[in-house]
Formats: sequence, structure tokens, C-alpha cells
Amino acid sequence: MLELDVYGTLVAASAVLLLGQQMVRRVRWLATYTIPEPVAGGLLVALLLLLARSVFDWSVSFDTTLSPPLMLAFFACIGLNADLASLRRGDVPCCIFSAWCSAFLFCRM
Repeated sequence: MLELDVYGTLVAASAVLLLGQQMVRRVRWLATYTIPEPVAGGLLVALLLLLARSVFDWSVSFDTTLSPPLMLAFFACIGLNADLASLRRGDVPCCIFSAWCSAFLFCRM
């Protein structure tokens, strides 16, 4: 079992992101269907880690200390890119999706 500390986890995450970036550049259908780079790289690495755990009984443990602040920063960046003009450009499906999300938010309260 490999245990990664905070720095090792950040390096591994950066490597997965760079791997995903290269995959999206080289595999045309990933770019065609706008598969995000972290998803492409993360899925490949997740499958490789699953294979390593299943076949060789080898696993990796990541430090999740930075997970909450990094997720908060990620979703804040997504929210900062949202505006009413993009919502209008999304037309009816985007408005329906926003209405459902808003309804679920109010139900959650």
C-alpha cells in the first residue's frame, strides 16, 4: 500500500490533470463531446488503480486534508463564471434546469 501525504497527493492530482489534458488533445472524440480534462485523466487513473487493487492487491491512500478548501475554491470559480447572459444563451433547457435546481435548493432549506 502506498500512502501519499499532502504534497504527494497534490503532485498526483497535478499529474492526473496533465494526463487528462494530453488525452483530450490526442483523442478526438473526447474533445468532440467536451469531456473535461480532469474527468478524462481521473477516469483512466481510477480504472488503473482499480486494476492494480483487483489483480495485484495494491492500493494507494491519498491525504484528503485539502479536499474541502479546494472543492470550495472550485465551486466558487464555477459560480463566478455564471451570469444571466449565459443563462439566456442556454435558452429553454438551461432555464428549466436552473428552475429545478432552485426548487431543490428551497426544498433543502
